[in-house]
Amino acid sequence: MRYTFFLIILCLTGAGCQKGFLDKKPNKALVIPNTLQDFRALMEDMSGNFSRGPALTTVAGDEYYTTDGNIQGLQVQEQNAYLWLEDVYGGETVADWDYPYNTVFVTNVALEGLEKIKGKESPEEWGAVAGTALYHRSFAFFNLAQEFALPYRKENAATTPGIPIRTSPDITVLSKRGNLVDTYKQITDDLIYAQQLLPLASSLRYRPSKGAALALLARVYLTMNDYENAEKYADDALQLSDTLVDFNSVNVDDLLPFPGTPILMNPEVLCFNGLLNSLYMYAPYAQVDSNLYASYHDDDLRKRCYFNAPGSPGQYKLFKGTYAGSYGEFNGPANDELYLIRAECRARREQKEEALKDLNKLLVKRWKQGTYVPVETNTAKEALAIILAERKKELVARGLRWSDLRRLNNEPEFQVTLKRVIGQKEYLLPPGSNRYAFPIPDNEIRESGIEQNKR
Repeated sequence: MRYTFFLIILCLTGAGCQKGFLDKKPNKALVIPNTLQDFRALMEDMSGNFSRGPALTTVAGDEYYTTDGNIQGLQVQEQNAYLWLEDVYGGETVADWDYPYNTVFVTNVALEGLEKIKGKESPEEWGAVAGTALYHRSFAFFNLAQEFALPYRKENAATTPGIPIRTSPDITVLSKRGNLVDTYKQITDDLIYAQQLLPLASSLRYRPSKGAALALLARVYLTMNDYENAEKYADDALQLSDTLVDFNSVNVDDLLPFPGTPILMNPEVLCFNGLLNSLYMYAPYAQVDSNLYASYHDDDLRKRCYFNAPGSPGQYKLFKGTYAGSYGEFNGPANDELYLIRAECRARREQKEEALKDLNKLLVKRWKQGTYVPVETNTAKEALAIILAERKKELVARGLRWSDLRRLNNEPEFQVTLKRVIGQKEYLLPPGSNRYAFPIPDNEIRESGIEQNKR
């Protein structure tokens, strides 16, 4: 049965196919799942293989850079995304679009089928499967919104195009773009319902739990600049699990400081979600930004835990500290992110002492034992600036920086103009640029007729 489900996924993904993903038709000869066991197996397949965050937003961000000599070795989409060009895809299919909409389709199949058997199964078992589907659908919609729609601004969200929201597996329903209010309402509604259904904890961390859904809600509301709800859900999640890894207990000089089976062993991880693969994340194509690397104190164990040893002067540095170990990069919710969300929200509402309490609780676990001096500031504004700087350092290579750039560019004191220099030509991405929303893939525009993003 699981093999059949995988055939459904392959059929819909249509590798190499130029037809718009939202209009792809499944093979009717394939077996359709119809029991709770079927839907559970479908979610297991999806959790392990398809619930992943985007690749191109990391390429377009400011955590890494590449060189004249290495950029030509990247995929065409990666080269164009790195330089924020108007045409990113060169007519190719786009995994950052197809994979999450594959997740949306599979979860819609499950949710429609689960509704038909509601009341016929154990409420707890039914809820765990339905909650899993809702979690992964919202995760997919959220990542699509971060890449293919402009940042959420309350003052214009009702008139800013969102992403196509599919809540039915029926491919005959015409795809259209609503606004950002519609988009984020669907995401938050899914997660609020999911956290009601999911178990408090999961024995395997690639299965979402109540805490994972609460944590993802905190992430979403932070992106919306809704600090009251972001703090609330971060706090709710931390009430269920607040463990932090002490980096003094980690072999920080290992090639993979979090090796083996991180989805089973790392107590900070609430749910395993990875990032789509990208050549840009590997040697020698991408090097860690030198200013970012220099921002870590020598007694800050993240400097050794996150990055390879400097070696000879000028040698490129690579990120190695993924919470996904050998599984690639990590994009799921984790407790360190929650502490930083709660700290930021508290600082923004002038709760300086509480904000610094969260920050210091995190950082003392990151510095060499006996060397950490707790952060103290005179004002909440000063605390906020430090918290945001530590957020960038703590959550490096998690697939979150692009969202942070987008939301913080609305605040003059935190705005950043990104710059690249390739072949003696300078490329800029200023705050508020329309290029903070990637273009919708060309084949999708042709097939569905939905509105293209302005670049």
